[in-house]
Amino acid sequence: MRIDLPLINPSNPSCAGCPALCCHNLTLPTSAPTTEDGLRDLKWRLHFDTVKICILGKQWFMIVSGRCRFLDDHNMCAIYEQRPKQCREYNPPYCERYIDPGALVFHTPADLEAYLEQFGGLMPEPPGESAP
Repeated sequence: MRIDLPLINPSNPSCAGCPALCCHNLTLPTSAPTTEDGLRDLKWRLHFDTVKICILGKQWFMIVSGRCRFLDDHNMCAIYEQRPKQCREYNPPYCERYIDPGALVFHTPADLEAYLEQFGGLMPEPPGESAP
């Protein structure tokens, strides 16, 4: 359930030498499954072979594998000067390249269910929050 990525010194983040990981995968924040509906939703997402769910610290993410249509054959951006705001503002320390090797990554609904068994099937709600 761990992701194997080349790690470099996260105190000195750099894109130098990176194979454009941020242009190959979308890493989007998502909610921990604190309700049955939330769990069903995450399990449904994991039916797709291009989707992984990852926990970094206390934050949950959905990673969707793909490739930006504007990457050239050398993993360089063909529209660099006109790239979208999201690309310009992307912060390398949050890139997959810097994922802690201890991060949990779920590839299938069974992976997620096995992890959640220790919590009785759902993640506990953070203090002061309640389900809608």
